[in-house]
Amino acid sequence: MSVGDFQHGFRARIRRRLLLRAAVLARLRLRRASACVGGAALCISTLAPHAASGQGSNLRLGPLELDLAGSGAVEYNSNINHSGTDPRWDIIWSAGISVTGVWQMTQYNELRVRVGARFDKYTRHPELDSHRNFLILSPETEFTFQVRVRELEMQFFDRVEFSSSAADVRAVDPDTGDPILNVLAFNRLENRAGMLGRWELNPYWQLSFGGDRLDVVPWEREFESLRRWQHTGRLGLHHDIAANMNASLLGTVFENTYRRPIQPDSRGYTVGGELGWDPTELTSLSATLMWTAIDFDAEMGARDDTDTARLTGSLGASHAMNRFYNHELEYRHDVDFGFVSNTIIRDTVRYRAFFLGFQRTRVEGNVTWTRGRESGGFLPEAFTRWESGLLLRYSFMRDMRVHFRYRYATKSSNIAERAYDQHSVSVGFTYDF
Repeated sequence: MSVGDFQHGFRARIRRRLLLRAAVLARLRLRRASACVGGAALCISTLAPHAASGQGSNLRLGPLELDLAGSGAVEYNSNINHSGTDPRWDIIWSAGISVTGVWQMTQYNELRVRVGARFDKYTRHPELDSHRNFLILSPETEFTFQVRVRELEMQFFDRVEFSSSAADVRAVDPDTGDPILNVLAFNRLENRAGMLGRWELNPYWQLSFGGDRLDVVPWEREFESLRRWQHTGRLGLHHDIAANMNASLLGTVFENTYRRPIQPDSRGYTVGGELGWDPTELTSLSATLMWTAIDFDAEMGARDDTDTARLTGSLGASHAMNRFYNHELEYRHDVDFGFVSNTIIRDTVRYRAFFLGFQRTRVEGNVTWTRGRESGGFLPEAFTRWESGLLLRYSFMRDMRVHFRYRYATKSSNIAERAYDQHSVSVGFTYDF
């Protein structure tokens, strides 16, 4: 739901860093590298035939090769409603299943279907159980069709997500106009459908383009103020300056419309550039600088008439220190659409580390600092949040993995009910049939 979603270059930068890390590990004989085509701002999976997942397909439905996987977990959460005055703890049991299907129609045309579904059972707050709301569909649920005609590649997609997380949300009651704090569950459907394309002008220049529509549909009436749809168009020009350096010019235009006259409709654009440089085979640096401008309609029920015109951007660095340890650091300054305000301005610093020194075991850690402030509206909030996490994955066998995850978050805020501490501990497994 963020304006950062419009900054296509930033997301591509993250993808490129992940791909670089995969390539580094391949050179160190730890795993194969992934492939990215389309330059810095458009990453599309390779169009050559491949299996439905890393484990390979295990079912076939006509021409569709399917890969089926199941998962289960139990989690303790000390503060499921993100409250500083009335925290509620719970133990959550979950079970899920994911299916990936691939139909390789021709050498260059591919139809891919991915569906992930999960059921959650709350021990102390059964009103939050998935079956009382809906079956949760994970963010990777999508339908994509890829086609290539000479130097032109296009991907048509439809990504669907049903989610129930409170996600530290506030809202405005559509009947009373009062703000809603300490939300237990924000049940919603998010659907993004559209097209991404890449045209290889020559070996050094590429043109990317695309457009999509996002629909956000809350499930309960109390969140009707957040029901909206958004249209976005994208255009980018990318140049490979050298084998280890590339630059991009990026632009987006968008229009955001709310169903209820509480949050104001808006339209805007982002324009800017991105630079990526790999000074060594083990190091990657990147920078993004965008001008973001959003024009909101006259003040609505949310009581915020603030427009936005400011620089946003990011800096990132990743480094593989040796065959066992690699890490990355990033800073991001961005603007998001608010829940009870027009926008939220955030500064974020994140450090992530990955350790692969133990046989069959992967260890990941992260620390994130975020400072944000709302542009106006009901009780405009200014906050600082620290988050840290640790994840351990162990592979029992080729088809089964178990994990242990710990996460801690602490938030200070000028609104007492919004300042909180939260601990989360979970154990679970994944099995690829």
